[in-house]
Amino acid sequence: MEDSGEQEFAADGRGPPAVSVGQTLSKARLAQGLSVEDVAAELRIEVKQLMALEQDRFDQIGVPVFIKGYLRQYGHRLGLSYNDLLSLYYRQVDTQEVDIRPSRTIKLRDERQITVWVLALLALAVLGAFLAVWWLNDPSLRGAIRPRAEEAPAVE
Repeated sequence: MEDSGEQEFAADGRGPPAVSVGQTLSKARLAQGLSVEDVAAELRIEVKQLMALEQDRFDQIGVPVFIKGYLRQYGHRLGLSYNDLLSLYYRQVDTQEVDIRPSRTIKLRDERQITVWVLALLALAVLGAFLAVWWLNDPSLRGAIRPRAEEAPAVE
């Protein structure tokens, strides 16, 4: 087999590729004389995750978003095309990207709820202002706080 840089697929063009993602990664790493530990330290990815990639054990890595992230980092470090690796990955796991959208728009706050809170705060402010004016204008309340002249201690 010549190393033309192209990926090999099954003869009929369907089914799993003749060269897997793991084989591609492992071959590129070994061609550069790197150990898994060296690459793991450089990329700050656990050795067990890189080993799982090289052994095509994607189920041990986790959700596809992590797998694709590791493929991007590892492939970039080894000088491999991310699109080629992703294409191989999709052929191996027979899955495609799933577009998840919410069924309705999610609002942080309902406009009616905000209006109710604003009106409640406004009512409290008006009530507070009314009580302050009432207290300042009622001499019987003001005198209750200050000692009256007749209650003041006698000075001798």
